[in-house]
Amino acid sequence: MIPGIQKRAEFKVYDENDILVFTKEVDATISEAHGKELDVTEHPVSRGIPVTDNIRPKARKYTCVCFFTNYPARPDDAVKKTAKGETATEVFDQLDEIADKGWRFTVKTSLRTYENMVIQSMSVPRTNEKANHVELTINFKEIRKAKSAKVALPKRQPKQSQTKNKKGAQPKVKPAPERAKGMTKQLFDFGVKSVKGLFGGS
Repeated sequence: MIPGIQKRAEFKVYDENDILVFTKEVDATISEAHGKELDVTEHPVSRGIPVTDNIRPKARKYTCVCFFTNYPARPDDAVKKTAKGETATEVFDQLDEIADKGWRFTVKTSLRTYENMVIQSMSVPRTNEKANHVELTINFKEIRKAKSAKVALPKRQPKQSQTKNKKGAQPKVKPAPERAKGMTKQLFDFGVKSVKGLFGGS
């Protein structure tokens, strides 16, 4: 006889690739504990600063005491259990392996549905009188996923190469000292010619 049967919890398990790998409805949920905790600052909050900036929700917790049996808890489960040939001990071994792998649960309960939960601990108070079923206490804890922002870096512009002037050969430009010497000589020759012209020289 299974005591205190409530609405049964349902487990869905996803592996590291977010693929559904295991689904199980417990045969009986004996009790549930839904936990929510906030991290509240112990320091005085200055006037003008929002109080919400000093309060952060912690990861949710859920604890259930449930039964997995070797016999159907309801008449319509008889066919399912016969087809699977699954014992309570086998279910426990499966959950134990899932816990070690750290796979995520979606847990549907009588109060709410929890997502991204992992098994934090399990305990089994087993006696000879309970040989046909496993009473299992499971503590779940929420795992939060952080999203990293991706910033696109600006594309690096290629260096512009200096193009050669294709308009033909350009005249060579003499350096400044040579240009100055050439202008001085031209002025000197012009002065000499002007003096000779005044005196009738050739």
